[in-house]
Amino acid sequence: MDRLLLSGPQGSLTLDYTPGPTLAELLGSGTGAIPGSCSAQGLCGLCRVQVHHAQVDLAPADKAEAATLGEKRLAQGWRLACRFRPQGQVELWLPRQETGQVWRQTSPWLPHFPAPLRALAPAEPRLGLAIDLGTTHLSLGLVDRKTGTLLQALWGQNPQKTAGKDLLSRLSQAKDSEARVWLQQSVGHALAQGLGELLGLAKAAAPEVGRVSLVGNRAMLALFLGLEPDSLLDPNRWEDSAQSLEGAGLSWPQAWGLAPGTGLDLLPPLGGFVGSDLLAGIFAADVASLGEPALVIDFGTNIEIALWDGKQGWATSVAGGPAFEGSGLRFGIGAIAGAIDQLSWNPGPEPQARWVEPGPPWGLCGPGFVDLFYHLRQSGQADALGRFAPQLEGKFCFTVAGEDFWVGPKDLDRFAQAKAAVGAGILLLLRRAGIGLQEVKKLHLAGAFGQGLNLVSAQALGLLPNLPAQRFLRMGNAALAGAVLALVHPQSGEKLTDLKSRFQTLNLANQPEFEELFFSQLLLEPLAP
Repeated sequence: MDRLLLSGPQGSLTLDYTPGPTLAELLGSGTGAIPGSCSAQGLCGLCRVQVHHAQVDLAPADKAEAATLGEKRLAQGWRLACRFRPQGQVELWLPRQETGQVWRQTSPWLPHFPAPLRALAPAEPRLGLAIDLGTTHLSLGLVDRKTGTLLQALWGQNPQKTAGKDLLSRLSQAKDSEARVWLQQSVGHALAQGLGELLGLAKAAAPEVGRVSLVGNRAMLALFLGLEPDSLLDPNRWEDSAQSLEGAGLSWPQAWGLAPGTGLDLLPPLGGFVGSDLLAGIFAADVASLGEPALVIDFGTNIEIALWDGKQGWATSVAGGPAFEGSGLRFGIGAIAGAIDQLSWNPGPEPQARWVEPGPPWGLCGPGFVDLFYHLRQSGQADALGRFAPQLEGKFCFTVAGEDFWVGPKDLDRFAQAKAAVGAGILLLLRRAGIGLQEVKKLHLAGAFGQGLNLVSAQALGLLPNLPAQRFLRMGNAALAGAVLALVHPQSGEKLTDLKSRFQTLNLANQPEFEELFFSQLLLEPLAP
């Protein structure tokens, strides 16, 4: 049997193994595993490891691995764990390993709270817990319901990502009863861990929490509650399934040790795959008080769009979110340590860049790609169809802090398709409402991607409408903000019910115009009505 001698930030490990599997397969999933975001295609480069010594000649890098690493990194001994198949005794440096569930503090945007706040009974616990069940991230907020103060907020990874980065993969697995139980329990236990850290930071105890409000997309809510996924796997039944969460057993507050009788307020999904996370964002944006048109765009793994015309609204969900999180793009990673989120060339051959610290730049996240593709268009190195200038020979290369990166036409094409889906969704809602694009007076950007997005870059590429900058409001995690508001607003139940009743959801699978609008928005140029 052969042997791996592994070292990294988490320490050293010796592993006996039988040759054949890739290094990533040998290390498995969970703590100590090698992270990746491209399903082992060799695209993202997130799983880079360095060979320090090998007793035998190792198999050369395959085409995908060599393309991403480049000659310089290969000469330095770098390999991709998702493609590299070790042989013999090998000493390896693993700069990145999964560390288990890590919760990070955050300071989310919050709306203006009404006065007075919701009254509490004399013996009612004063704390409330707000939860946003995101496909990629879980977010928690602890609120003093008597004062309206957000005491602490945390976010962490959704452990379900090991079952698939997209919702359909998880729903397909949930058809198996054992997998369904795991998908439910993994999130419930992760939230319990996050709640423990949240209470520790706030110097509070679980029995002091007397109310929980929870939001999420329709699929995440179903998985959290352990419901069978059949209706969500059939697009023709999406609208019918919107009410199926009502009456489901909501026993998690008791499992978390909260105050006896603590209820879980499950904010209702708008319908189909348009979840309660968007409803919460609309609630936080207070669009119902606006007598003029407004848009809310929540950029997540799924992108949800809502249009308000001053009296009623329309909402839909479009695919494309993974591309904005870097998935499927060369050197694409999430907004984690090492992710480049800002790029500019002014002037000079190499860019000025900002990346998430600590550590060196390791890849690009969504906003960084938007800046990169904007530069390619503005400099004439790519045309509106996404074709690269001949002198690039199919590759645009650049260096940040000594690290080499490159993208090709396929990356630009994937981005163009994702941004075309967003543009088509916006235009379809405007058509339904009979509203012109310039009539939109407010555009609320929700989600981490929207928070870090350069408006100039996004508008030039057609990802966002060409509206004056003062009409944009960045809300960050609007879903969590809405869940917090639901805990303290004296009429949150009535307000949310009324808001939902005034919105119509559009299932794009049943909208023939969507395909026409989608193809019209594939060009990398400003959004054209």
